[in-house]
Amino acid sequence: MSGIETVVGLAIGVVPIVVEILKSYSTAKRRLGTFSRHTDVASDILLRFQVAAANFNNDCRLLLQAVVSQPGEVSEMIGDPMHKAWQEKGEDMEKRLQSLMQQDYDLCQNIVTRLRDILRETRESLAKLEGGLNNSKQSHHEVTRKIWHAFNISRKENEYIRQLDCLDNWNKALSKLRKQRCKIQKRRTVSSSCIIRKAVPRSYQQIRAASQQLGESLHDSWSCTNSSHSGHQAKLSFEARNVNEDIQLDIVVACQTKPDGTNQRPPLDRPIWLQIRSVTSLATPKTPTLPPPKLLNTLRDKFEVKTAESPAKAKPAKSSSKKRVRFDNSGDGGSVQKPQSGSTGTTNAQSFVMLDLKTTKSVCCHLSKISSSTSSCQDGCVGYLDVSRAIPVTRFIFYDASKLAKEASSLCAPQDATPINSLVERLQILQQITLAHKLAEAVLHYHSTPWLPQAWTLQDIGYFTNAAQTTENDLSEALNSLHLNNRFPDQKSLDPETKQEVLELKHTYGIRNLTLAKLGVAMLEICAKRYITAPRLSQTPYEIIEARKLLDEKHHSIMTLGSRYLDLVRKCIHCDFSCDDDLNGEALQSAVYTEIVCALQEMKTRWEKVFGICS
Repeated sequence: MSGIETVVGLAIGVVPIVVEILKSYSTAKRRLGTFSRHTDVASDILLRFQVAAANFNNDCRLLLQAVVSQPGEVSEMIGDPMHKAWQEKGEDMEKRLQSLMQQDYDLCQNIVTRLRDILRETRESLAKLEGGLNNSKQSHHEVTRKIWHAFNISRKENEYIRQLDCLDNWNKALSKLRKQRCKIQKRRTVSSSCIIRKAVPRSYQQIRAASQQLGESLHDSWSCTNSSHSGHQAKLSFEARNVNEDIQLDIVVACQTKPDGTNQRPPLDRPIWLQIRSVTSLATPKTPTLPPPKLLNTLRDKFEVKTAESPAKAKPAKSSSKKRVRFDNSGDGGSVQKPQSGSTGTTNAQSFVMLDLKTTKSVCCHLSKISSSTSSCQDGCVGYLDVSRAIPVTRFIFYDASKLAKEASSLCAPQDATPINSLVERLQILQQITLAHKLAEAVLHYHSTPWLPQAWTLQDIGYFTNAAQTTENDLSEALNSLHLNNRFPDQKSLDPETKQEVLELKHTYGIRNLTLAKLGVAMLEICAKRYITAPRLSQTPYEIIEARKLLDEKHHSIMTLGSRYLDLVRKCIHCDFSCDDDLNGEALQSAVYTEIVCALQEMKTRWEKVFGICS
């Protein structure tokens, strides 16, 4: 080929050359197939061409899968050089291929050009041989003899064998270059640009911001004058929701009493059920009228609350009794009279919608008294907390959730919350996937907040127990009461060494994101139905190392949910999402949402169809 032709060939790019190579291989195999019917020596050459074509096709398939937006089309394109996608997407593929190969793009182009030139020589030689046989009236014996001589002369002089050797060498060079570039680009963001991912729903970020601010507010503002209390623990339900751009969070506050000096377990105080609305506007805070949340339903069933008429069905209060929430730099004073901080009595006409909980002597005593009162407030509101550091200013309005859902005349003593790892071995397939999906969503909802530590385990995820829980329905109800725990006030919650420990894990053990690695471990424990997390006696992440071993060995205990589930586990443990490792960044959040949360939702939907469950 002349120098001008070479320049023109290089100018048109890699993709058109690949198309020509595919056509040349197809033509060569067809002609060799014709010759092989006359003599076996042509069959050997045909087989080698078939191997060379397969090697090239496979490498092209892998190369194109890294640069096309719909990898499913690649097989059709490789099998059909006339496929319309070559024309429609050729320019875009060329640009993405340049991004992938970068400084090696010219080298890649030279290799495929050399392959094309060799195949042109082969195509011309076969065409001459085919033409020479067709243009002469020769006997079958004479045709066979000419074909035999064409393919059976010495190895050094046989042009077809020489061309095949060249094809093999350049195919290997192309394959090696492809592997190197894909490996180099695997961790770079440029690779993620070739992947179509879904945007994380806006509610995820809103829930995380609200839970972060709520946790900080409880730490900063909680007060208790009850000398019998040694501490307090809030249990935040997984089931957060967006209500008219305001976030609704459901928590249960448990008061921990001091030991009385005996070996007997101290009695538990009545839990305080709260529904919290984060308001970032000046709109009137309306009493929630949605159905009670799943956590509250579960708790109500556990504690045997008697059924009464829902406030949503009661007669609406007069408009004159409603009070507007106004954010004012001068404070919350004004014409609206607030109850005195020492007064916590409740009547049917009283509302604490304008009570700043920070002004009470004891937030704990105030909430406990209202919760245990048989008479409810007119709107269920028990007070509010402002988060002045938030932009825009956020107000958390606290409601007595038990009175919002159903008026309770009596409550039984609550049963203990139990870590979910004690329930894992009893879960069936659909429940396992449901739990994994809930955990993945919770990571995006609550990471980097006081509710979910980076080094979390299944021991940190609780559910409410029921001694009679034995059936599948009961287990499913337990999954509806999943919650996170947060002790307050707790000075140990902010550990200055945490960041250094995370960096040590990253540099020493290759743990790119500890929170996601722990999600992978939890998903593996769900699959294996056993707890692999060991007590942390040192900084060595034994559970993550053990999880890696189980994945590499493909241990039989982790194969129950299939290879696709294990692929999700592996992505989490290695933070293998072809982007950076910062979970506060949009790139990784989008990757986790698309490749983990949505994938688990799809698996859950398919299993629901298998079991005939309509979601």
